[in-house]
Amino acid sequence: MALNFECGKDVVEKVMDIMKKRGSISMDAAFNYKAQNGLRKEVSYRDIDFLRCLSDSAEIEVVDSIIDYLEKIKIIDHDCNYDKESFSGLKEIVSDKFIVPSTAITPLMARLLYMLSSVKKPDFLLAIGISYGYTFVWNVGPAAMNQQKAPGKMMGIDIDSKSVEIAKKNFSNFKNHANIDVIAQDGLKTLDEITQKIDYLYLDADNMEIGKGLYLELLRKAYPKLAKGAWVLAHDVTFYFFTEQLKEYLEFVRNKKYFSESICLDVDPYGLELSVK
Repeated sequence: MALNFECGKDVVEKVMDIMKKRGSISMDAAFNYKAQNGLRKEVSYRDIDFLRCLSDSAEIEVVDSIIDYLEKIKIIDHDCNYDKESFSGLKEIVSDKFIVPSTAITPLMARLLYMLSSVKKPDFLLAIGISYGYTFVWNVGPAAMNQQKAPGKMMGIDIDSKSVEIAKKNFSNFKNHANIDVIAQDGLKTLDEITQKIDYLYLDADNMEIGKGLYLELLRKAYPKLAKGAWVLAHDVTFYFFTEQLKEYLEFVRNKKYFSESICLDVDPYGLELSVK
């Protein structure tokens, strides 16, 4: 006769409390003691397994629908698009040549970043917090893959010099990288030194003291240097761990006093906020 052990109610409730504190489940979630063991019968949009599956299996459909949505709310012009074949070519290069110890960029987010850069065609793209360059490559991908006839200035910044060295090796795989600079520097210092107007700012940095709260410090310093109509993209805005850290940042970009529009693109566990000055 097979024996079977299951944890008691006290342990189940303890684990439920931990999951609530971690943001894995809703604070009013309840354990269904009457449910038979097996597959789940209910899934919500913020279910992390759902979002991971969405990112892995429906990236093309989701990004196409985002293009339609941005056209509808007049963030981009009608008939804007991106070269899907070129994106696939970039994926192959990155997969074969890039050194990427770890990343939170999902397949869907990679395609989304490539698409946004393609349709915006920035004159000066600045990315702060590029680590090994895996995020940065999707931002500058259209230029690296010769999809922009006259690519503007593109600068990737990270405070970690060892990560930047790896990023430089990664970008050496592209022939068309003359306008792509990868620099080891504090992003706040970079923003002090920049004189050119920024029309595309990507934020993915943090620090030990305030974590992702650094976004707001960076944005406040960058704001006077943002061109009219500039885009600011912030990664990780829907990830539960950063909710409190990013609260003031999101209040700032969603204030009509500073930005005409701000859209949360909630398409994977981490999310992206697109704010238009």
